[in-house]
Amino acid sequence: MYQLHVRVVEARDLDNFDGIDRSDPYCILRVNGMEQRTSCISNNNNPVWNQEFHFNVPTPQAGALEIRMRDKDGGLRGGDDDMSTLFVQFGMLPLGQVIDNWYPMTPCKSNKRGGSLHLILHMAPMGTPP
Repeated sequence: MYQLHVRVVEARDLDNFDGIDRSDPYCILRVNGMEQRTSCISNNNNPVWNQEFHFNVPTPQAGALEIRMRDKDGGLRGGDDDMSTLFVQFGMLPLGQVIDNWYPMTPCKSNKRGGSLHLILHMAPMGTPP
């Protein structure tokens, strides 16, 4: 068994939502059906979360980390709006190495830009400190 350690550091250049000049972003992280989320940062297109998450992973070569960024209480439709998505394949993470990188996010249907997400990732055997 392995663990994927994820630190969601910050995002930049997010799209504006709700017809105003700022968004209220948060991230939903999903691995193997397990879901965790960051806090919501109000009125900010360059949010800083610096939050850490841990997921159990049976096989470090198969699967992916899925991140969906949403805007809290977004928009004219009511409810939260999808902003952008990111998939990081486990096979791209060298076992035992810490990867500190900015990732371009894919904008959801009506968005102009997806922004970038700063992540620190570490795939390691179970029990290895993050």
